[in-house]
Amino acid sequence: MSQADALRELISALRSIGVRYLVGGSQASSVLGVPRSTLDSDLVVELTVNAVPTLVAALAGNWYIDPDLARESIARAQSFNIVHMPSVHKIDLFPATTAFHRSQLERAVVRTLHPLGGEVECLVPTAEDMILAKLQWYQLGGLVSDRQWSDIIGMLYMNPHLDDAYLTHWAAQLGVTDLLHKAIAESHTDFD
Repeated sequence: MSQADALRELISALRSIGVRYLVGGSQASSVLGVPRSTLDSDLVVELTVNAVPTLVAALAGNWYIDPDLARESIARAQSFNIVHMPSVHKIDLFPATTAFHRSQLERAVVRTLHPLGGEVECLVPTAEDMILAKLQWYQLGGLVSDRQWSDIIGMLYMNPHLDDAYLTHWAAQLGVTDLLHKAIAESHTDFD
């Protein structure tokens, strides 16, 4: 089984139990900007501590999930991972705990991703939300990840008609306004 199979299976399970999700990270930024391969799958999920048993039941058989770690991670607003055992593909789940997460989920759009082994039709953030999320991760990572920065620049370049008011509002809320201005400036010069 492939990375694409694992992702399709997880999305199907989440839908079956009514958990809102979106696929983020490098898979989403690749479809919204400059494509690059990645082995990572990151999902934002609207999941409560009380819903963990339902998730465990929905994933029974092909998935490894530590229910205690999942509950603890959700309670602490931290990510946790699950493993698709047939493909040995690890997927990170980020509980939707902030107003920005909720905004991302509300605005998510259906796109076709191309992870290893096929295509997956799923919900991904809008370009604005993915840029903001990457800016936030870039800042939290100490402003050193060239890959994150390249993803941000690529999305800005490939999406020239962004909602500036939305970007400005959330950049201020997330504390990444200066980084956004720097990225916008670089996106106009790096690809010209």
